[in-house]
Amino acid sequence: MLFPRVYAIGAIDFLFANAASWAQESVDPLLVTMCLPDDCRVPVSQLSTQETHPFRFGFNIVDRNHPRWREYRSVIDRYTDARDCLLPEERTNENPDLLAIDWRRIGPRAGAEICLLRILSTLNVQDAVQNWLDFHDFDVSGPRPFITRSYFPESEQPSMWLSATWDEEMLHRQRPSVLYELFGLSLTTGYGVNIYFMEDGSVYNVKTVGGSTLN
Repeated sequence: MLFPRVYAIGAIDFLFANAASWAQESVDPLLVTMCLPDDCRVPVSQLSTQETHPFRFGFNIVDRNHPRWREYRSVIDRYTDARDCLLPEERTNENPDLLAIDWRRIGPRAGAEICLLRILSTLNVQDAVQNWLDFHDFDVSGPRPFITRSYFPESEQPSMWLSATWDEEMLHRQRPSVLYELFGLSLTTGYGVNIYFMEDGSVYNVKTVGGSTLN
Protein backbone atom coordinates (compact mmCIF):
# COMPACT_ATOMS: atom_id res chain seq x y z
CA MET A 1 0.00 0.00 0.00
CA LEU A 2 1.25 3.48 -0.83
CA PHE A 3 -0.52 5.26 1.99
CA PRO A 4 -1.86 4.29 5.42
CA ARG A 5 -5.30 2.72 5.49
CA VAL A 6 -7.83 4.80 3.62
CA TYR A 7 -11.12 5.31 5.44
CA ALA A 8 -14.19 5.21 3.20
CA ILE A 9 -16.02 7.83 5.20
CA GLY A 10 -16.24 10.67 2.64
CA ALA A 11 -19.73 12.11 2.30
CA ILE A 12 -21.29 12.76 -1.11
CA ASP A 13 -21.31 16.52 -0.51
CA PHE A 14 -17.59 16.42 0.25
CA LEU A 15 -16.88 14.50 -2.94
CA PHE A 16 -18.71 16.83 -5.30
CA ALA A 17 -17.63 20.05 -3.61
CA ASN A 18 -13.96 19.08 -3.65
CA ALA A 19 -14.04 17.55 -7.12
CA ALA A 20 -15.58 20.72 -8.56
CA SER A 21 -13.07 22.94 -6.74
CA TRP A 22 -10.16 20.70 -7.77
CA ALA A 23 -11.14 20.76 -11.44
CA GLN A 24 -11.57 24.54 -11.46
CA GLU A 25 -8.29 25.31 -9.73
CA SER A 26 -6.29 22.90 -11.91
CA VAL A 27 -7.06 24.47 -15.29
CA ASP A 28 -3.93 25.91 -16.91
CA PRO A 29 -4.78 27.07 -20.46
CA LEU A 30 -1.15 26.86 -21.63
CA LEU A 31 -0.61 23.24 -20.64
CA VAL A 32 -4.07 22.18 -21.77
CA THR A 33 -3.31 23.72 -25.17
CA MET A 34 0.05 21.94 -25.39
CA CYS A 35 -1.36 18.60 -24.31
CA LEU A 36 -4.08 17.83 -26.82
CA PRO A 37 -5.60 14.36 -27.25
CA ASP A 38 -3.04 13.32 -29.88
CA ASP A 39 -0.10 15.63 -29.22
CA CYS A 40 1.45 16.59 -25.89
CA ARG A 41 4.65 18.53 -26.46
CA VAL A 42 6.14 20.37 -23.51
CA PRO A 43 9.35 22.47 -23.46
CA VAL A 44 12.27 20.84 -21.67
CA SER A 45 12.39 23.79 -19.27
CA GLN A 46 8.99 22.76 -17.88
CA LEU A 47 9.77 19.08 -17.25
CA SER A 48 9.53 18.03 -13.59
CA THR A 49 12.41 16.34 -11.79
CA GLN A 50 13.04 14.63 -8.45
CA GLU A 51 13.89 18.06 -7.04
CA THR A 52 10.70 19.79 -8.22
CA HIS A 53 8.27 16.86 -7.77
CA PRO A 54 9.94 14.17 -5.65
CA PHE A 55 8.79 10.58 -5.67
CA ARG A 56 7.30 9.44 -2.36
CA PHE A 57 6.66 6.12 -0.71
CA GLY A 58 3.81 6.76 1.67
CA PHE A 59 4.01 10.36 2.76
CA ASN A 60 7.82 10.44 2.76
CA ILE A 61 10.16 11.52 -0.03
CA VAL A 62 12.35 8.64 -1.19
CA ASP A 63 15.91 9.80 -0.54
CA ARG A 64 19.04 8.36 1.05
CA ASN A 65 17.35 8.37 4.45
CA HIS A 66 14.28 6.45 3.29
CA PRO A 67 14.09 2.68 4.04
CA ARG A 68 13.08 1.99 0.40
CA TRP A 69 15.99 3.98 -1.07
CA ARG A 70 17.89 0.90 -2.26
CA GLU A 71 14.78 -0.35 -4.07
CA TYR A 72 14.13 2.91 -5.94
CA ARG A 73 17.56 4.53 -6.20
CA SER A 74 18.48 3.13 -9.61
CA VAL A 75 15.20 4.11 -11.28
CA ILE A 76 15.23 7.58 -9.72
CA ASP A 77 18.73 8.07 -11.12
CA ARG A 78 17.81 6.54 -14.49
CA TYR A 79 14.70 8.63 -15.11
CA THR A 80 15.81 12.14 -14.19
CA ASP A 81 13.01 13.77 -16.16
CA ALA A 82 10.25 12.71 -18.53
CA ARG A 83 12.52 12.52 -21.60
CA ASP A 84 14.27 9.46 -20.16
CA CYS A 85 10.91 7.68 -20.14
CA LEU A 86 10.09 8.27 -23.80
CA LEU A 87 10.77 6.49 -27.08
CA PRO A 88 14.32 7.10 -28.41
CA GLU A 89 13.32 9.69 -31.00
CA GLU A 90 11.84 11.94 -28.31
CA ARG A 91 14.62 11.75 -25.70
CA THR A 92 16.73 14.50 -27.30
CA ASN A 93 13.82 16.65 -28.44
CA GLU A 94 13.68 20.16 -26.95
CA ASN A 95 9.87 19.88 -27.02
CA PRO A 96 9.30 16.18 -26.33
CA ASP A 97 5.92 14.58 -26.87
CA LEU A 98 4.98 13.22 -23.46
CA LEU A 99 2.50 10.81 -25.06
CA ALA A 100 5.43 8.81 -26.47
CA ILE A 101 6.17 6.81 -23.31
CA ASP A 102 8.36 3.74 -23.81
CA TRP A 103 6.35 1.11 -21.93
CA ARG A 104 8.83 -1.69 -22.69
CA ARG A 105 11.78 0.32 -21.37
CA ILE A 106 10.29 1.45 -18.06
CA GLY A 107 8.76 -1.86 -16.91
CA PRO A 108 5.54 -2.29 -14.93
CA ARG A 109 6.49 -1.30 -11.37
CA ALA A 110 9.20 1.01 -9.98
CA GLY A 111 10.17 2.42 -13.39
CA ALA A 112 6.55 3.02 -14.29
CA GLU A 113 5.86 4.78 -10.99
CA ILE A 114 8.80 7.14 -11.43
CA CYS A 115 8.10 7.79 -15.11
CA LEU A 116 4.39 8.35 -14.70
CA LEU A 117 5.15 10.79 -11.88
CA ARG A 118 7.69 12.59 -14.10
CA ILE A 119 5.17 12.88 -16.95
CA LEU A 120 1.96 13.58 -15.05
CA SER A 121 3.54 16.04 -12.61
CA THR A 122 4.87 17.94 -15.63
CA LEU A 123 1.33 18.20 -16.99
CA ASN A 124 0.05 18.80 -13.45
CA VAL A 125 -3.49 19.79 -14.44
CA GLN A 126 -6.60 17.63 -14.61
CA ASP A 127 -7.50 18.17 -18.26
CA ALA A 128 -3.97 17.41 -19.46
CA VAL A 129 -3.65 14.32 -17.22
CA GLN A 130 -7.04 13.09 -18.44
CA ASN A 131 -6.01 13.57 -22.10
CA TRP A 132 -2.81 11.62 -21.47
CA LEU A 133 -4.62 8.71 -19.82
CA ASP A 134 -7.30 8.66 -22.54
CA PHE A 135 -4.64 8.50 -25.25
CA HIS A 136 -3.22 5.37 -23.64
CA ASP A 137 -6.67 3.77 -23.36
CA PHE A 138 -6.90 3.74 -19.59
CA ASP A 139 -10.31 3.35 -18.00
CA VAL A 140 -10.38 6.26 -15.54
CA SER A 141 -12.41 6.39 -12.36
CA GLY A 142 -12.57 9.47 -10.12
CA PRO A 143 -11.43 11.83 -8.82
CA ARG A 144 -12.50 10.87 -5.31
CA PRO A 145 -11.70 12.45 -1.96
CA PHE A 146 -8.69 10.98 -0.20
CA ILE A 147 -9.23 10.67 3.55
CA THR A 148 -6.43 9.66 5.90
CA ARG A 149 -5.74 9.46 9.59
CA SER A 150 -5.82 12.86 11.23
CA TYR A 151 -2.31 12.73 12.69
CA PHE A 152 -0.70 13.58 9.35
CA PRO A 153 -0.32 17.34 8.76
CA GLU A 154 -2.91 18.46 6.22
CA SER A 155 -0.28 20.13 4.05
CA GLU A 156 1.45 16.77 3.55
CA GLN A 157 -1.63 14.83 2.44
CA PRO A 158 -3.16 14.38 -0.98
CA SER A 159 -6.71 15.68 -1.23
CA MET A 160 -8.04 13.70 -4.19
CA TRP A 161 -7.11 10.58 -6.12
CA LEU A 162 -8.17 8.76 -9.26
CA SER A 163 -7.55 5.28 -10.63
CA ALA A 164 -6.66 4.41 -14.21
CA THR A 165 -6.81 0.76 -15.26
CA TRP A 166 -6.18 -1.62 -18.14
CA ASP A 167 -7.84 -5.00 -18.41
CA GLU A 168 -5.72 -8.01 -19.37
CA GLU A 169 -6.23 -7.55 -23.12
CA MET A 170 -5.29 -3.86 -23.07
CA LEU A 171 -2.30 -4.54 -20.84
CA HIS A 172 -0.80 -6.95 -23.37
CA ARG A 173 -1.65 -4.68 -26.28
CA GLN A 174 0.32 -1.83 -24.69
CA ARG A 175 3.01 -4.02 -23.11
CA PRO A 176 3.41 -7.18 -25.26
CA SER A 177 5.04 -10.23 -23.67
CA VAL A 178 6.57 -13.24 -25.39
CA LEU A 179 4.56 -15.64 -23.23
CA TYR A 180 1.30 -13.96 -24.20
CA GLU A 181 2.16 -13.56 -27.89
CA LEU A 182 3.29 -17.17 -28.38
CA PHE A 183 0.96 -19.08 -26.10
CA GLY A 184 -1.78 -16.64 -25.06
CA LEU A 185 -0.73 -17.10 -21.45
CA SER A 186 -0.63 -14.31 -18.90
CA LEU A 187 0.52 -14.03 -15.30
CA THR A 188 -1.48 -10.84 -14.76
CA THR A 189 -5.21 -10.12 -14.73
CA GLY A 190 -4.96 -6.38 -15.22
CA TYR A 191 -2.94 -3.30 -14.43
CA GLY A 192 -3.68 0.02 -12.83
CA VAL A 193 -2.28 3.33 -11.73
CA ASN A 194 -3.43 5.38 -8.76
CA ILE A 195 -2.73 9.09 -9.11
CA TYR A 196 -2.86 11.34 -6.05
CA PHE A 197 -3.42 15.10 -6.12
CA MET A 198 -3.02 17.96 -3.71
CA GLU A 199 -5.95 20.28 -2.99
CA ASP A 200 -4.78 22.76 -5.66
CA GLY A 201 -4.93 20.00 -8.29
CA SER A 202 -1.18 19.41 -8.59
CA VAL A 203 0.02 15.81 -8.90
CA TYR A 204 1.33 14.50 -5.57
CA ASN A 205 2.36 10.93 -6.33
CA VAL A 206 1.73 7.81 -8.43
CA LYS A 207 1.41 4.14 -7.46
CA THR A 208 0.98 1.14 -9.75
CA VAL A 209 -1.32 -1.74 -8.87
CA GLY A 210 -2.07 -5.04 -10.57
CA GLY A 211 -3.50 -8.50 -10.16
CA SER A 212 -1.71 -11.78 -10.74
CA THR A 213 -2.91 -15.26 -11.69
CA LEU A 214 -0.40 -16.53 -9.13
CA ASN A 215 -2.31 -15.00 -6.20
